[in-house]
This record gives sequence, C-alpha cells and structure tokens, in this order.
Amino acid sequence: MTYQAYSFLHIASMFLFVAMTQRALAAPKAREKKPLMITHIVALLGLVAGFGLIARLQMGWPTWVLIKLACWVGILIMPSIVKRKPELAPKLTMATIAMVLIAVAMVVFQPFVDVVKVAQDFIQQGEGL
Repeated sequence: MTYQAYSFLHIASMFLFVAMTQRALAAPKAREKKPLMITHIVALLGLVAGFGLIARLQMGWPTWVLIKLACWVGILIMPSIVKRKPELAPKLTMATIAMVLIAVAMVVFQPFVDVVKVAQDFIQQGEGL
C-alpha cells in the first residue's frame, strides 16, 4: 500500500476510534455490544495502518511512537473501565481527551527524535559507551 493509503486509513480509523470511545463514555450504563465491537475493530485497523506507516517510512521505534502507542492502549481500555464503574465516566472522559491530545502532539512535534539521533551518531563515531 502507498504512504497516502496507510495515512488515510490510520487517521480515519483513529478518528472513529476516539468517537466510538467517547460514545461509550457518554452512555456508561448502556449494555450495547455492537459499539464496543466497532471500537475494537477500528482500533485494530488504526494499529495495523500505523505499523504500516512505520514500516513504510523505515523509521524504527522512536520514543514518540511508543508514547503514542501507550496513549492509544490507555484509550482502548477506557470503555471497559467505565462499563464496570460508570461513576468514573466524567473523569475518564477528561483522561481520554488528555491522551488524545498527547498522542496527536507526539505525531505533530515528534519530540525526542533529535536526542535519539544525536545519541546514535555519538555511539557510531566510537565516542559513546
């Protein structure tokens, strides 16, 4: 697949993933299985597309990717938590929003990339550990 296809698939599925997660948090007492199933399917689709992007760009595993992955895993477990403890829905909604913002910031700003590159260059020159 092309970079554009992976990118579109990743962005669209992550948008749907967040929307479906927020839906589950908005109605914590609802016992509908279909929305939760759709949430997990689009999360898996976004994960596969994200790994496709990483492979296509041959970028390895920079720190910002790992932080973003941790945020998405955190978001993924939110509906399960709120299903068991509906009273936590408002707090989990705020936590979900924070994790979405952190994940997006990781992509936009890609922090730690320069630090890792400098460290790798330093080690390759034989001046490192």
